Amino acid sequence: MFTSRVFVGLPVVLLASNVCFAGSFEEGTDAYNRGDYELARQLYEEGAENGSADAMTGLALMYGSGIGAPQSNRKAVFWYQKAAEKGDMPAQYNLATMYERGAGVEKDYKAAAKWYRKAADQGFDRAQYGLALSYEIGRGVEQDDVAAVRWYRNAANQGLPIAQLALGMMYYLGKGVPANETAAAIWFRLAADQGSPEA
Repeated sequence: MFTSRVFVGLPVVLLASNVCFAGSFEEGTDAYNRGDYELARQLYEEGAENGSADAMTGLALMYGSGIGAPQSNRKAVFWYQKAAEKGDMPAQYNLATMYERGAGVEKDYKAAAKWYRKAADQGFDRAQYGLALSYEIGRGVEQDDVAAVRWYRNAANQGLPIAQLALGMMYYLGKGVPANETAAAIWFRLAADQGSPEA
C-alpha cells in the first residue's frame, strides 16, 4: 500500500474511499506500487481533475516525497488542501503536519490543530495523537491536559503505540487525570507489546 513518512516519523497510510473516480485512483496506486510513477501521476491527475479526494491525496504524497513528481511541498499543500476540504482524513492529517512544520506553507499551529481536529473527529488515530499533543503543550490551542488525555485515549484505544505511551505518561505524572501507576503500567505494557522502544 502507498505510504509516506511525515511529522514525528509516523507512517501515514493513504486510505481509499468509495468515490465516483475510484478507478483512476486504484489504477494509479497499482501503477505506483509497480514503480510506474509516470503513469501513477497521470492517473492521479485524471482522478483529481474529476474530483477524487483520494487522487488529490495521492498527488500530494508524490509531490511531498518527490517520488514520481518533482519534490514540491507547496504543490503537496495545494493538493492536501483540496482533498482535506472534501473530508479526506489522511489529507487533513498530512495538511496539519505541513502547517505544523511550515513545509510548503507558513508555520501555523492554529491551522495545524484545526486540521488535526477534523481528522481526529473522524477517528483517524494519528490525528487524535497530534491533537492530543497540541493540547498537552498548548500549541495552536489553549493548553488543556484533560483534553490531551481524552484524545490520547481515543488514539490509544485504537492501538497506536505512541499514544499508549503518552497516555501512560499522563497517568504516571497525574496530568489531566489522577496519578495512577497501575493504569500507567498497563498503557506502557500495551505500547511495549507493540514494539515501542520507549516503553
